[in-house]
Amino acid sequence: NFSADAGKGLEDIRSDERTIPYLVIIQKGSPQVDELKDEFMPEAKKGDILNTATGEIVKNPIIVPLHRDVCYIERVPEEDGSDSYSITRHACESDFIREALDGERRDDTGWLLASNGNKVCKTIYLDALLLDSADAESGEPVRIVLRRSKLAPWKGFIDPINRYRNEFPMFAHRRKLTTLNKSFQNGKHTSFIFEFDFVEKDPSGAQRGHVTSSLIKSQKMYDLARDSAEFIVNAIAAGKAKFSDERKSNDEISEVPF
Repeated sequence: NFSADAGKGLEDIRSDERTIPYLVIIQKGSPQVDELKDEFMPEAKKGDILNTATGEIVKNPIIVPLHRDVCYIERVPEEDGSDSYSITRHACESDFIREALDGERRDDTGWLLASNGNKVCKTIYLDALLLDSADAESGEPVRIVLRRSKLAPWKGFIDPINRYRNEFPMFAHRRKLTTLNKSFQNGKHTSFIFEFDFVEKDPSGAQRGHVTSSLIKSQKMYDLARDSAEFIVNAIAAGKAKFSDERKSNDEISEVPF
């Protein structure tokens, strides 16, 4: 009976041992739509959502939000003079970020500049379960990064959930993930949109509210979402969670403008 021993040997696995699947938006400058890049995908188009772990386009994704980490990230250039850089995470209340916000210095593309001259910006890491369908009883862990232009839809996502915080946890909700092309200070970019749009009717035949109709229906799915959310919280508390210390170069970025 394998299930009796499920998980044994993996108790202390760290997030930096695993490939974290990110859901990212294919933009105009993404390598997936550039015929000269190795990552070129003939079927890809601007506005599509890509799973970075599988390299596949995700059609009509539905997610269950599990946990959010709100912070500021700092782009730290490498000392070798290349265009590569590392990313350092800073708490929103840190002295480093408060000093940057008080100084309010920005470059010509709108990046906030820290006292050391490095670029910083507010970032939200949203961990979620990716579902195959609205009635799925299992899901794949994924992460969505929201920063700069992609922060604009965040309030539309979090406000309805926050209004019902005394009735439902965040991981009780399902959301349809779509994209929308919008104009921002530094040009047009495609952002994530988190939609309800689960139309259901109560026993009287009246249409139920968006928040109520978006709730998970399966107890098995709810238990998985709750356990997944608790795992993330415990991993962060134990110092085993990894958010933003990956190294990148300007050529590797598949999202504009960062």
